[in-house]
Amino acid sequence: MLSGPPAAPPRRLRLGAVDAVLHAGAGHQSRPVCYLLDFEGTAPEPTALGVRVAERAFRLPALRYRVEAGGRSALLTPPPVADHHVFAVDLPGDKDATQAAESMLSRPLPPAPAPTWDVWLIRRARGSHTLCFRIDHVLLDGTGACRIARDLLEDQPAPAGALPRLHTPRPVRARGMASACKDVALAMRPPRLGPAFSGQATGVARLAHTDVPLRTLRTIGRNLGATINDVHLGALALAVGRLHRQLAGEPHPAVRVSVPLSIRTPERADAPLNDVVSSLLTLPCDAVSPLQALTRVTAQTARLRESGHRDAARLLLAAVPLRLAAAFGARVASVCPVAMDCSNVNVGPALLHQGARATHGAIVTPLIRNQLCHIALTGYDDTARLTVLADDALTGADGLGEHWLAALHDLADYAR
Repeated sequence: MLSGPPAAPPRRLRLGAVDAVLHAGAGHQSRPVCYLLDFEGTAPEPTALGVRVAERAFRLPALRYRVEAGGRSALLTPPPVADHHVFAVDLPGDKDATQAAESMLSRPLPPAPAPTWDVWLIRRARGSHTLCFRIDHVLLDGTGACRIARDLLEDQPAPAGALPRLHTPRPVRARGMASACKDVALAMRPPRLGPAFSGQATGVARLAHTDVPLRTLRTIGRNLGATINDVHLGALALAVGRLHRQLAGEPHPAVRVSVPLSIRTPERADAPLNDVVSSLLTLPCDAVSPLQALTRVTAQTARLRESGHRDAARLLLAAVPLRLAAAFGARVASVCPVAMDCSNVNVGPALLHQGARATHGAIVTPLIRNQLCHIALTGYDDTARLTVLADDALTGADGLGEHWLAALHDLADYAR
């Protein structure tokens, strides 16, 4: 828990390569990463929420910055004022929190000179409510945003060891560096999207989510020699293939996807800027069976782990000039090199706010220009939430969650 006087944060933070890519990819605009927590029962008073945020925000350095206009640094701002960062809105027709999420993705972040973050209380249907912490994605990745949200909102800190383990760096090997360089080369090639993801983005996105017990993915993975993320991606490959066959009557080829990997260490648990790298994987949408889909995914992720790709990519990005990173981000925004981003974050145990337990948690970010789909799997307490954010050009995307769930059931049959 926060204690003692906060250290004086530096006046300027130089952006890293990932930060520069995100800034350029968003058209040099603030694009939020949103952490949403759903609650049942009476919503807290906005005043009480504001008081808590005011008491804690000034101790968190990540909440003292905004990105300068040139996109090279994050500049220290005056201490945040709760009235400029805590808001409430009523969405009485929102029964499942999808409207709340869509609203948070589209609202602008606080304007200059304030730091670019806020907290929203969304009062929904039947007495339910959602709390949402948002911050400019250039300033924090999903893992960091969840840590900061806990610092701001949680009644008491989670017990020692309860939060998911952060990254432990390992020595960089030649195989890992070769893997990281290969990804850079692949990202510069023409996109390999397949027919379902080749449409022109409309700029209008819809959100849907599907919940499943976390133990379902964990059990499948344990019995079939895979990680939770492997199981998720294998089921997603099947879902895309089955949905396309249902809509178009033909199989869908394998597609290239981007999978973010956290490199946030315990020493930087709630520090500003992004501690994340990406890997490019081939999603086997053309697999002929659930087991084949999972096997093909697992083979790829095992090679990444064994080669040390994550730490090699970290070292490679540290050497990339900001100008080159920004140019790459601009290219990503104009010609999206992957069919979709597929993130997976475990945010840890249930969060209590003013005595109420959040029932679900989810991390979402808006689509960048020309991107058709973002898939986010959020592990919260004992539940996994699959969030599908898709442009209207991606036909039938609201059915992906149903097909993903059916694919998990098929994999569970193999795992028995």
